[in-house]
Amino acid sequence: MTRPIHAEVVEGNDVWFANRVTMPTGDVLTRTGTNGVQAEGGGAELIQVFIIMESVVGGNREVRKVLSVTTDANVAAYVFDSLEFDYWDGHDDIGYNFLYQLPATGTDSEGNAYILDGGNDYFVEFAIKTTNFGTIRWSAKLHVRGLHSL
Repeated sequence: MTRPIHAEVVEGNDVWFANRVTMPTGDVLTRTGTNGVQAEGGGAELIQVFIIMESVVGGNREVRKVLSVTTDANVAAYVFDSLEFDYWDGHDDIGYNFLYQLPATGTDSEGNAYILDGGNDYFVEFAIKTTNFGTIRWSAKLHVRGLHSL
């Protein structure tokens, strides 16, 4: 299971998410634990990342898919078979097996541009299809601090 994540980043910076993803059995997710069987007709999405944005309080939420991994070979860029502990000259005592860099600006899966604007909160949702346990999902609340607030 995963724990809630609350992250803050200064506007204009990419955000790194390092997570320890475990199966319901307590075992750590490995590359072979992802569902490598392609859906009929192809296009199975093994890993997905979404940004959920709310433009005004109480307004409609926009959900944008910013990552879609469809091949086993590409899973290796995000999922590690053993826990990693080195983290930018620091040391993580829990370990992580999933690492994703969310760019501060980019395009979603439909080619629409997005930007992580200062002063806004976002939810980032992750989904990984597993072989034996369906899709494991977790999310992180992200606050983007504006440059003027430093």
